[in-house]
Amino acid sequence: MNFRIVTGYFAEREWFSSNPDGVRSRVADHHRMLSTYLNTLSAAGFVLERALEPGPSARQAERVPGNREVPTLLLIRAQVLKESTDPGKLNKVGDPGREVRQAANFPP
Repeated sequence: MNFRIVTGYFAEREWFSSNPDGVRSRVADHHRMLSTYLNTLSAAGFVLERALEPGPSARQAERVPGNREVPTLLLIRAQVLKESTDPGKLNKVGDPGREVRQAANFPP
């Protein structure tokens, strides 16, 4: 059995893949803790309805065996219960949930 050692979970950061042929070696990615995503949604007035961390496809698991052990995708469905008016919780365009709603194809 192969094991994948995961380090630096608590260090939120931008990272680049060591695979020179991978997309993340060219455009990077940003690591965030699960609690950061959930707390940001909560602060913006969202309530969690469902969260999924699907496993890899057979092809993906074959290409990157470590993906069998650590989820690489987090899907969240949340609903807006209240709109935040606290300026400290608003994003740059002034709507705390607009980007999340657009990304999930939720109505405004």
